[in-house]
Amino acid sequence: MDDEDGKYLAETLRVLSEAEAWAARTNAEAARLRPAPGSSLRGDDDQAFPYALSHAVWDALDHAVDHLTCLLALLRDARVIHRFAPYALVRGALENACAAVWMLEPPRRADRLARRLRLAIDDVRNGEQARQLTGQQGPRSKQDRLDQIAAIAVRAGLAEEALKNRVSYTEIVKAVDVSGAPGSLIEFSWKICSGLTHGDSWAAWSASRLTQMPSPVQDGVATLQMEASLSLLMQMTTLAVRLTERGWQLHDQRCQSPHLSSAIADATRLSPSSTTAPAAVLPFDLTQAGIAPGLSAVQATLTHSGQDPRHRGRTGWSGIGSLACDVQLGEQSLNPPPDIVADGSDLINGEPGRVGDIPVEVALAGVDGAGVAAAHGDYDVGGLHFAGGQRFGVLV
Repeated sequence: MDDEDGKYLAETLRVLSEAEAWAARTNAEAARLRPAPGSSLRGDDDQAFPYALSHAVWDALDHAVDHLTCLLALLRDARVIHRFAPYALVRGALENACAAVWMLEPPRRADRLARRLRLAIDDVRNGEQARQLTGQQGPRSKQDRLDQIAAIAVRAGLAEEALKNRVSYTEIVKAVDVSGAPGSLIEFSWKICSGLTHGDSWAAWSASRLTQMPSPVQDGVATLQMEASLSLLMQMTTLAVRLTERGWQLHDQRCQSPHLSSAIADATRLSPSSTTAPAAVLPFDLTQAGIAPGLSAVQATLTHSGQDPRHRGRTGWSGIGSLACDVQLGEQSLNPPPDIVADGSDLINGEPGRVGDIPVEVALAGVDGAGVAAAHGDYDVGGLHFAGGQRFGVLV
């Protein structure tokens, strides 16, 4: 690890340490801030009972904090830097923090209640699906529970259309991104983390540092090293922490009586500087890795060259995970964009040095996004262009 990576890691640990105070709040023995009489959140809870908005928000924030403190334990205490696994934790924190903000942010109670009840409907449906898989039956039928939620909506004056659509994290993250500070790139960051979580090749290649290995090019095959980007991890982690902070601020604000909550409303709003990750360029420039413009990567052999943390002690850093890949160079131009498609070779559970063949056809396919406790949904990745000499994107 060089000095620059050391600085990125130190900043990541510093930001993650903020989650420890939130973890103390969610401790079972800690005093919990409850919505005060007359507060907006108390009114929401009363109308949504028994599907209290404050409970759903607390659960979302608790999940976000748990993911962040787990990442802190991995980096600081276990002293291991994995190439992909940290982004699954960051993604979990991002999704849950966004869910908390999404529920709390609307100024109109009707909108907050509609979002809470939509989540409740999805939870009922998904819970029933899980019971069917295990052959279990709940104390109440699915329809009985859905009818109860519909009755709550009627009493709250919500139109039937307000609860019609199922909830997805795509909707949640997009809404929080739109309502946040310009340039925060929340949706973009979430898609990167989702792609790395699902093992999508476009994300693995675009989020790694690519360096040509000293071995000579033979039969049109060049060897590249794919190394974890600590600068990218720092950016994504910082964004997840800031969004979690925003969720706590909204929660505490809406728990206060009206005269107190209005006084702190502006103070708790995230400024553009606090929602924007530190400026850095995503490492997606194959020209810097030694692939000349006009040539496309059409076949790759990947070799796991990083040290496997399972075979290391916990007394020191295991090193930054890396991957060496032999990229066969074809004659097709990089314009139009090629596709990177993996064939499912075992690169995770194999021993260090194991080689798997991965055909590379290159293109930026979609990222698979998860619904809120629901089935996965596909969506397209827009605005990301690949061409020789161009970088993948910039976080500003």
